Amino acid sequence: MISRCFFALAVMSTTACPAFAQDSRSLSGAEIAKIIAGNTVQGTMASGGPYREFYLPDGTLRGSNYDGRWSVV
Repeated sequence: MISRCFFALAVMSTTACPAFAQDSRSLSGAEIAKIIAGNTVQGTMASGGPYREFYLPDGTLRGSNYDGRWSVV
């Protein structure tokens, strides 16, 4: 699950908000967290099939059969 969360965060930081992806400056951790919070990531893992995760503003993430924590480091 850790690799799935890392992948989801990496994808979200560049594709969830294309306007930021074109910006030449780096985003702060707070800016990245603001983009991620309240959003859902879904996709298909090669070894695990489809997944969907919702990232709550309080740092909790919810999947279809699991809960976890997320943070920006």
